[in-house]
Amino acid sequence: MSAPSLKPSLRHSVSEWHSNNQQLSGTAQHERHVSHEIRQEARTLRNETRCKTVWDESDTSRRLSDRIWDVARWRDVLECSAQKVDVEMDALTLSKERSELALAATSIPLEVSNECLTLREGRRGFELVSDPVEEQLKKEVELIEGVQQRLQQSIGRAFEQLCVLQEVRHQLTADLQNKMEALDIDMSCLSLTIKSANISLKTNPTRIPSCSSTPQEWAQFSQYNVARAHEAMHMSQQIRDDMSLSRAQVGESYTSRAEIVHNCEMEGT
Repeated sequence: MSAPSLKPSLRHSVSEWHSNNQQLSGTAQHERHVSHEIRQEARTLRNETRCKTVWDESDTSRRLSDRIWDVARWRDVLECSAQKVDVEMDALTLSKERSELALAATSIPLEVSNECLTLREGRRGFELVSDPVEEQLKKEVELIEGVQQRLQQSIGRAFEQLCVLQEVRHQLTADLQNKMEALDIDMSCLSLTIKSANISLKTNPTRIPSCSSTPQEWAQFSQYNVARAHEAMHMSQQIRDDMSLSRAQVGESYTSRAEIVHNCEMEGT
């Protein structure tokens, strides 16, 4: 015997069936409209993002180029200053060595002049005369001793100034090395594009590292190093001029010494 048929479910009218279909169609059309709006907004956002990215990349590249120019300019200034410091150190060292030789050369003329004064003290009676030759010998001794003192002071100042120049040279070298490293980094950054390899997202890329300096402080630091180098070189030039003058006075003392010896020989002293 066949199984009894199930009781039919609640039936809807034709109008309800049409209403349901219209509702489903309206809902689908609304969702398609919403989807279309989202796609349009996404397309607009992509276009704006692409334009902003291209513009920001161009602006960053321009700023990097300007920065590279600034760093390269300061690199050239520091390099030129370092070369001038090297030249001045060589000149001061040479002048110091010449002054040391001149100082050593004054010992014999001073001994001769003192010996002449001592021998003249051996005169007896009316022959013990304070004549112009004796006065000139005393002046010669004073002159040589004064020149020796000046030479010793100049040599000491030259040694101290060489230490200053070496310190300045070290500071210039350190600053120059930092500039060259900064140039390498900035040039590498400028060469990067969206198609460059080994590019990845970095954590918090816009953070400001500790101990960072402002562009003004950065420029003032290099300006101070260059100004200090110029000041040290100027002082070194003054010391060299003083030593040159002292050496010239030594030469004059030799000429005067020859005249005194000639006068002593003419008098039979």
